[in-house]
This record gives sequence, C-alpha cells and structure tokens, in this order.
Amino acid sequence: MAVKREGVPQIRVLKSPSPDMLMLANNCLLISTGMLTTLDTEEELYAILSREVAHYVLDHGMITVNKNIARARRAEFWGAVMDGVVAATEEYLTERYDYYVPGLIYVTNDVVQALVNDNIMNRMGLDYSAQQEREADRVAMAFMDLMGKNKEALVSALTKINTYYERQRDAVALSKYGIYGSLSKRLEKLGEAPVLEEDRNYLKKNSGVVSFEAAMLDYNKDYKESRRLAMKNIDNGMACSDDYLMVARSIMKLSNTPEANKECMSYLDKADEVAKVTNLNICKMRILLLLRENKQMDAVDLLHQYQSLLDAMFQQPHSEEDAQWIAAEHTWAEKLLDRTYIM
Repeated sequence: MAVKREGVPQIRVLKSPSPDMLMLANNCLLISTGMLTTLDTEEELYAILSREVAHYVLDHGMITVNKNIARARRAEFWGAVMDGVVAATEEYLTERYDYYVPGLIYVTNDVVQALVNDNIMNRMGLDYSAQQEREADRVAMAFMDLMGKNKEALVSALTKINTYYERQRDAVALSKYGIYGSLSKRLEKLGEAPVLEEDRNYLKKNSGVVSFEAAMLDYNKDYKESRRLAMKNIDNGMACSDDYLMVARSIMKLSNTPEANKECMSYLDKADEVAKVTNLNICKMRILLLLRENKQMDAVDLLHQYQSLLDAMFQQPHSEEDAQWIAAEHTWAEKLLDRTYIM
C-alpha cells in the first residue's frame, strides 16, 4: 500500500551524457541530460518518469533500505548516513549544477556514477530487486494506459537506454541500479520495441540539450559520440552552427585524409552559413585545416583575420576572463604565424 507523500517533488537536471534517472526519498527527482537526448518522444520520457515515480509511491526505496539495514550493523549504517551521504549528494548537486557556467567545466559519466555507487545506492534504498523492477514496469505501463498514453513507449525508452549502454560496453551499468538492473532480461519479456510516431515538438525542445551534450562529449574527447549526437540534430533538420562545428571537429580528430579534410571543410562552410554571429572556433578550425593541407599562405591570411576578430572582440564589453582568453589566443596565433613563416 502506497504511503501519502508530503511536499512538492523537485526536479534536478544533471549535466551528464549517460541516460540516468533516480527518484530520491526526499521528493527529489534526478534526471540527466543524457536521458533527455537518448529519448525521442515525450511519451518515452513520460514512461520513464512513470516507472521512477512507481518505485517511489510503492515504497520500494524504504523496503530496500530496511533490507539493507538488516544486512548491516544498525549503528554503522545510520552513522554513515549521518556522516552525510544524502546531505553530501544534495550539496554536491546544488553547488555543481545549479550554478554551473556552460563552457567552463563539462561533466562526464563519472559524476553520475560517483553519485550512483554501491554505498550511496544501498543507503538510499535504490538498489532495487528484480521483482521491484518488474513491478515498476507493470505499474508504469498500467498508468500510461490509464492516462491515454501509449504504454509501449516504455519498451521503446528502455530499449534505447539499453542500446546506449551496450554501445558504451558498460556491463556494470546494465547489471546494477534502478532501471538498468536485469534490463536485458526484462526487455525480453516486454517484447520488441515499437516504432513510435515522430515527435517533432519534443525533438525541437531538446535540440539545445543535444547541442550541449555534443559539445560536452567533444570536450571530453569522445568524438564519435559527439558526432553521433550532433548528427541527430542535423538529420532532424534542427541543427545550429555548433552542431556542424562538432561534426567537423570529430572528423578532423578521427581522420587525416584528403577526403576527410574536404568533408570537414564542408561542415565548416555549413556552420558558417547557419551561424548568426561570428564564430571564432570556425575560423580557428579553418586555419588548422589549411595547414594540414599545406596551404600555408592561405592559413597566414586567415590567421591575420583571426587576430582582427580577436581585436574586435576586445573592443566590446568583456570580462577579465574573456580578456585572458583573447590574450592567450593572440599568443597562439603569433606562434603559429612564426612557425608558418619558417616553413
């Protein structure tokens, strides 16, 4: 029997590429940007939300906590909690995400995995049993049916999550924690994933998250995944300049052939075409491509243009951090010019 819950649930979005969602016992729902970009329809998101809430209202967390307490010495167990497992998680999320400045630090899968480890999962009661997982699946599908939603969207969503972790070769994620525990076996019983109708509205709303995620993966040197995500926006006709730039960067990082360089330049041309403002990163990549193709004089001309763009940026209102970046880029351009002239 479900217990009446007090308070209004809060949602926090974690900036992490792995598709994660957890409902904590303090009414806080954690969802990663990776979950938003892995799913393709609002009904899929609705379905995953439903099964996490199902765990919550069915008291699976409290039941599991009590089982875990029985396995440990009571004082040791609660001492660890009072030492700040939950509090530290809340503080970490607040400091790391609520005041996060895009472009300064990107968060990798390791962040979610650091929060969702054996110690924390045991104490939060989120290490659900296979039976609890199946029960949450059934309740979520029944709720979807009741609300007039396509209950098969849950199968579609779980399949995409499973595919992500198989692509990452993350066997640990598929054997533990929340929706991942025994996921492959559950999918066998749930049946083949349906082909859902395209949800252009959801894809459009999430296109910015996809672009951010692609940039985050590029920053972490996961160029294949960065390209895959950026291409998702391009294929859906919702790409911004940065999406084309991320594809160009991935090509440049993964290959150095005349064909790859030509393809890379074509994506930079498209990025320039779509850009609403001057993008210095596009200019910088063109310089590197020209040097790669031994077109030194063209690269020199573009380096001078790059320096002019930096000077123009410096004339605009800017922060101290911007000033430091501009100075560093000027130094980079000067050194490259010296090397190019020598060549």
